[in-house]
Amino acid sequence: MYQVLDEIKDIFVGMGFEILEDREVELAEYNFTKLNVEEGHPAREWSDTFYFTEDSSILLRTQTSPMQIHAMETRELPIRILAPGRVYRKDEATPRTRPCSTRSRAWPSTRHYDGGSQGTLNEVVRQLYGEHTVTRFRPHHFPFTEPSCEMDIQCHKCHGAGCPTCKGEGWIEVLGAGMIHPKVLEGCGIDSTVYSGWAFGMGLERLALGHFKISDLRLIFENDAASSNSSNIPRESGEPLSAISFAGCCAALALLARLHPERCFFWRACRHKKRNLIVTS
Repeated sequence: MYQVLDEIKDIFVGMGFEILEDREVELAEYNFTKLNVEEGHPAREWSDTFYFTEDSSILLRTQTSPMQIHAMETRELPIRILAPGRVYRKDEATPRTRPCSTRSRAWPSTRHYDGGSQGTLNEVVRQLYGEHTVTRFRPHHFPFTEPSCEMDIQCHKCHGAGCPTCKGEGWIEVLGAGMIHPKVLEGCGIDSTVYSGWAFGMGLERLALGHFKISDLRLIFENDAASSNSSNIPRESGEPLSAISFAGCCAALALLARLHPERCFFWRACRHKKRNLIVTS
């Protein structure tokens, strides 16, 4: 997975983007409110998000978009950044999803929109998968972009015919994108009548599926040597495939124990949902 991340970084650095890294424990204000995700939105429920405090003010980030909010509040415009990192959501472990995943988010802001978003995304995908990769864009909705879309690539296993990897659809969704919502810009003190920009977010795990022709995302994180040897998953000699996900969970739990040793809500959630958080078989 980190091999895919390094390739993506190289592609965006070549396009003039700056790589930005930041905290994984975030304020709800930056993870939700400043991204136009209001109170009452399903994404803010305790069933979908790992909170540290009873008032739902501190959490493990569910997206890397808060890094762009911090950047827009502190940096001079225009900005052109790529923000990769781990995110945490209450997702079931399936062939295409994980509760602890790695996302990359790009956020170029300019005085005049140049209409280059679709061409940039197509170029990124083609550099990752090859010149003949088939893509499509579909209208969608995100609270922090308007208008919004999702980008799909043709399934690498069935080439559009339909199979379990693509749920019979022939396509795999790899990213969401759109024009930055004026409310998001104004919330960061940016005049939306002068500046505009576009943003997109992609899941590295799904990109790795197509890049290495893997049929099941769970193979990346499991210690099954037979499965990993029979797939195209790259690995260092002697390094277990689950090391990344296990280390991330341990780091989060250690931080929580320091913050709230007497009220460890997330620890209870981990104990209750441990089979969803760390899958070993």
